[in-house]
Amino acid sequence: MKVRQAALAGQWYSGHSKDLQLSIEKYLQSSPQLVPSDSPVRALVVPHAGHFWSGPTAAVGYRALNPAQYRRIFILCPNHRMPVHGTASVSVDAFETPLGQLKVDKSVIRRWEKLGVIRIHDAPHTEEHAIEIQLPFIQTVFKNNPPVIVPLIVGEMTPYDVQRLGDAFRNELNDDDLVIVSTDLMHYGENYGYVPFGAPVLSQIRAYDAQTISAIAALNSEKFENYARRTPHAACGLNALRVFSYVF
Repeated sequence: MKVRQAALAGQWYSGHSKDLQLSIEKYLQSSPQLVPSDSPVRALVVPHAGHFWSGPTAAVGYRALNPAQYRRIFILCPNHRMPVHGTASVSVDAFETPLGQLKVDKSVIRRWEKLGVIRIHDAPHTEEHAIEIQLPFIQTVFKNNPPVIVPLIVGEMTPYDVQRLGDAFRNELNDDDLVIVSTDLMHYGENYGYVPFGAPVLSQIRAYDAQTISAIAALNSEKFENYARRTPHAACGLNALRVFSYVF
């Protein structure tokens, strides 16, 4: 059995299972219940920094889930560690964290590889944080009956590539599937090579991010493609969001 080992444990989140579970439970308990528990959630867009930074925000999304509703979770994210052209999934059987293993739905990966909408490429996943950072939340929320996962790193994509993968999603998704897009929004600062404005910085970042959130929530693929072209720094997972906009 091939397992993708945790790369972040002890760095981006606790490497001890008991401490990790307690920290996730604390984030969940402290988060507001924004969606009624009987309201079906089809997708989440959540951040992927270390849990100290992203945990409180991510928990708001995960708290909205009814664990009994889902049997499979698609996780889309950008590439941070190495270039990816198209969409890369994995050949491994499971992803592991200190809380245990999550099995991979290899059947859909094989089907989509044959369709030519993704490729199997393990190397970008080895050190990628944007999928792994979500897994302890999934394991805590779903406890002893976790869904299978479909990990997808979405790299450079033409509009045609986006449409083809979006069509594959539309043909595949069932009511018991969940789509998670793991992305941060604007990366502002000299370290990121992006300083589009000066003071007051925080209010302008919030206004910029609010525009991006509105564009995502519109669920209009044509408009989001235009938005992505105009604002390439809107989110690190912009390509994953392009696919997302086409699916729903």
